[in-house]
Amino acid sequence: GGGGGGGAEEARRYAALAVANLSSEAENQAAMSAVPSIFRDLAGLLGTTDRETRCYAVGSLANLAYRSPDNQRRISAVPGALEGLARILATEGDAPDLCRHSARALANISRGGGGGGGG
Repeated sequence: GGGGGGGAEEARRYAALAVANLSSEAENQAAMSAVPSIFRDLAGLLGTTDRETRCYAVGSLANLAYRSPDNQRRISAVPGALEGLARILATEGDAPDLCRHSARALANISRGGGGGGGG
């Protein structure tokens, strides 16, 4: 809830926005994926009370999972990441952008589960 701490939440929101913007460019994704805690940190933002921050974090996960089986596996391995994305779909029906990003993230992550082929 409300009151104090707005500065920290605002800082998280802008950091998540920056990551979302950077992760939308393919040439940035490898460098970003090399940051050891990036997937855990983004998944941790799925539970924040700030909807904009959640939206940026979900978009970042979707971007980083796109066409990257390694990132898909790494995101799936983060405790609570898939559950957090599914929870957004189940509870955020009044936030279509957030749901769209969450569905895209889950779709991109699930593409890594199959065997060979692709390209």
